[in-house]
Amino acid sequence: MTGDFADLRQALISCWQSLLLDLLGQPTQKGPREWRWGSHGSLSAVVAGCKAGAWFDHEAGTGGGPIELIVRERGGDWCSAADWARTWLSTESWTPDRPASAKPRAANDTGGDPESAARQRAQRLAQERWQRAEPASVDHAYLRRKNVGTHGVRQDYTGKLVIPLVDLAGTIHTTQTIDPKGDKLFLKGGAKAEHFAIVGGALAGATTILLCEGWATAANAHEATGLPVAAAMDAGNVCRVA
Repeated sequence: MTGDFADLRQALISCWQSLLLDLLGQPTQKGPREWRWGSHGSLSAVVAGCKAGAWFDHEAGTGGGPIELIVRERGGDWCSAADWARTWLSTESWTPDRPASAKPRAANDTGGDPESAARQRAQRLAQERWQRAEPASVDHAYLRRKNVGTHGVRQDYTGKLVIPLVDLAGTIHTTQTIDPKGDKLFLKGGAKAEHFAIVGGALAGATTILLCEGWATAANAHEATGLPVAAAMDAGNVCRVA
């Protein structure tokens, strides 16, 4: 088992940057050797050199390697993180004989359009993230600061709000997470265009639907009017959602 974890770790390090983007989204600071996340760059990850594969949360005082990061972002223990990692690597048939330098094919990647494969992977991660999350606390710092209710959003075990972006059928395609400080991240590769977050109930059958950019704005608009609101989550997505 120890050897298996070591080999799995090396396989994850071989595609470390892709793993970081899938788990954390786009970094706020991107250097040749280190990437950082958060408004103050509190989470750092080494992406090049002999220490590639290491990360550290400077606020929480925690860190580790790929498996620890999966546990941090997805919850569970080492065994569940390893199971998820094998699926992410599409390594049901992976063995220690496979060179760590050979970049594994992503799950659902059949060798076709890489953007399509990324969207499929992001959609799967988004749906899993939503299913694992719990109802958001009314005392969440971001909700208190915006002075809005929870409106059905959830939060993960790290305290980040999880907001699903859906289509007209209600299918989740990607998510936005918002931490207590207000830092926002979308899933890498997720299909944001033409998808939206809903506040205030189903849109079907509504005679008037409000449209806005951000989720907190949507929550305020619904609380002020009682109308259902679609949040495009991005200014460039408003026309597409409309």
